[in-house]
Amino acid sequence: MLWKVGKDNKGAKTMTGNLELLIDNKTLHGECPIWDDKGKVLYWIDGVGQKIHRFNPLSGKDKYLETGQCVGCIALKEDGGLIAALYHGLYCVNFKKKEITFVVDPEEDLPQNRFNDGECDALGRLWVGTMSVDGTVKKSGSLYKIERGKAIKVISNITISNGIAWSEDNKTMYYIDSPTKEVAAFDFDITKGEISNKRIAVKIPEGEGIPDGMTIDENNHLWIAHWGGGRVSKWDPVNNRKLDELKIPAINVSSCTFGGENMNELYITTARIECSDDILKKYPHSGGLYRTKVSSKGKKACRYKK
Repeated sequence: MLWKVGKDNKGAKTMTGNLELLIDNKTLHGECPIWDDKGKVLYWIDGVGQKIHRFNPLSGKDKYLETGQCVGCIALKEDGGLIAALYHGLYCVNFKKKEITFVVDPEEDLPQNRFNDGECDALGRLWVGTMSVDGTVKKSGSLYKIERGKAIKVISNITISNGIAWSEDNKTMYYIDSPTKEVAAFDFDITKGEISNKRIAVKIPEGEGIPDGMTIDENNHLWIAHWGGGRVSKWDPVNNRKLDELKIPAINVSSCTFGGENMNELYITTARIECSDDILKKYPHSGGLYRTKVSSKGKKACRYKK
């Protein structure tokens, strides 16, 4: 499928095309889509609804596992299954057997906090952040790396820890603390799992919501979901330049990831929480899972090594 490309009022391209509504189940807080290239399925979550979903694009069937806790994020495991950041820490998840096993909780002494977004790096560390339960307490969260079951704090004074991605050469890590409306870039030492030299890679323009989840393509372009902005934007982070954007029929666009046989299908999650009745009348499919084909290709998801 080819995009029809226009121009927005700021000079960036605007993508329009065959955006598919795959699942219209009015999810409260769809989030964290991740493509399993081995199982050929998409895992995603309803964070507030306390569910981990598995969508099979061939059959069109979507199954879910109830976790009993709010879900911040999930990641694939190298030995099969998932690792999930739930309200009360990190857990290994066997979706088929419906088993959830505790791993670690680095903030056991902070019940006012919960886990949010996360991602695995190329050596199998899970980088995952925390925030206050409702996101209103400034700088209450932190970013951790979970390495073989051990949690190490990397950054403190985070308000809403969100999207994480790495460049193709693993020399740069990109990270979002949503209220800043920025994507930070760090030099990344893949061997040591250390970051340094923070700078700003992307600044989201006023009136376009705040950056939430994100992914990266094979050309090192960032694809960023806009919470409160109703879109996914594509950026060149080296030059802080918006390349394209895709409008989504939901105000709260939470995350996106690449998947499919050729890794050129963009899966997009949305949410209904924080939407007024008027907004839901205008965007009745808020909370749905969307998909569209794009000209870019993503990378296979890295897997957690325990």
